[in-house]
Amino acid sequence: MDMSRNEMLVVWVAIAALLSFGLGLPSSAQVNATGQPGGSPVLSCSPAPCVFTPEILSPKSALFSNVIAANPTDPSQMLVATADSGCASMSIFSSGDGGTTWTRVCFPYHPGLSAARPLLGYGLGGVAYAGTQGVIDNQMYGVAISSSLDNGKTWSKPTEAMRGFHAYGMLLEADNSPSSPFLGSLYIAGGIYDKDEIVVSHSRDGGKTWTTTVIDRQRGLYLRDYFPSVATAADGTVYATWLLCKERAGGEYGGCDGRIADVMFSKSTDGGDTWSASVAIAYPRLAPGSMVSTWGTLPLSGVPVSEIPVVAVDNSNGPNTGNVYVAFYHYGGTYLKVYVITSRDAGQTWSSPVSVSGLRSGDQFNPWVSVSAGGTVGVTWLNGIYWTDTYRPYFAISTDGGVTFTGDHSLANGYSDPSANPTFFGAYRTHVWIGNALYATWQDNHSGGADFQVAIGGVQF
Repeated sequence: MDMSRNEMLVVWVAIAALLSFGLGLPSSAQVNATGQPGGSPVLSCSPAPCVFTPEILSPKSALFSNVIAANPTDPSQMLVATADSGCASMSIFSSGDGGTTWTRVCFPYHPGLSAARPLLGYGLGGVAYAGTQGVIDNQMYGVAISSSLDNGKTWSKPTEAMRGFHAYGMLLEADNSPSSPFLGSLYIAGGIYDKDEIVVSHSRDGGKTWTTTVIDRQRGLYLRDYFPSVATAADGTVYATWLLCKERAGGEYGGCDGRIADVMFSKSTDGGDTWSASVAIAYPRLAPGSMVSTWGTLPLSGVPVSEIPVVAVDNSNGPNTGNVYVAFYHYGGTYLKVYVITSRDAGQTWSSPVSVSGLRSGDQFNPWVSVSAGGTVGVTWLNGIYWTDTYRPYFAISTDGGVTFTGDHSLANGYSDPSANPTFFGAYRTHVWIGNALYATWQDNHSGGADFQVAIGGVQF
């Protein structure tokens, strides 16, 4: 029996344990919620399977979105990036001991930078990369990237990774696969808002210089491209997904809310220089509308909600290696529900959408998907309780290549209220696998008030 089958057996045993326990997972001891160095135990628990007790990282109000990354060469090193009131642009929290202690530093100052959409990742040799977009007179103008050689303690002067009026970045991806001909390449999925263009910038010299390629241009009146995502395969193929919505007559203020949108797909086999013709691979309905959001709002609270079709690739040695997964929500008329579609032939054909939590009521939103080194597909999302959109984070996993999802369980005991400060609630949150553990971040205000803080938690298998 080879290693990949052993790993799959371990996961199956974990799932059986989850089900036999009625999903009553034990947790680690309560952590110190100050977010200050030296106050928190390691993010771990036993016996597995078990859910970590969440930790609050940011002692300040954390605005917009938050992301997490783990060093693939050193699982004890993690980074979390967000915008909070403690830094002028973006706060970066670093841990070198698996979450026992955290240190916060500010992203290097650059005139006009903000962190509405933070970028974060690790490249070759454990080099960390972080980025954010710039704002001048409330107009987005580009994306800046910085690197760190000491796991986020110090950062280089930012370099320009994307330029353009209303340019923005959504996701940073590093190609760390030894079998890739483009090993070491960095990719940023973004767009030019006023042109309705989806772009991917790539760097082959560790972020010193960048080349931006348009992969989808403006399609016409009332057609809107937005929310791109990118992922790399072991063979160097780069996959991109994004949302194409069809606004009602009236342009930007007509809105896409409540309408059927297209999840779009393209790929590059030459390291991001050229891209295949874009095609639609799924057709979700967006959340119902409100005057405050082009993209729709949570049905029970009226808080703006984003529809980001997140793409991930199975780069394991397991039976489903090469599979491509895309997660998104669909509004069925009562609740938002999170689904995953799968391609087993590099994006040529796609499965029907599979619910990650078919029986759970309440709105499901802000999903994320990734694949562990052993081939387990992990999905996390925020789930509102059925009479309101007061939410807490959940996870589910698939060990059969996205055919079914099991282990649906909450990552937190407390509930947060998105309507406490809807303007700054955030567009997305992410998770990452470290061995057999999944670590997730989310926007948290379970203690009450209008401020959201960054929480980190997860599950150990």
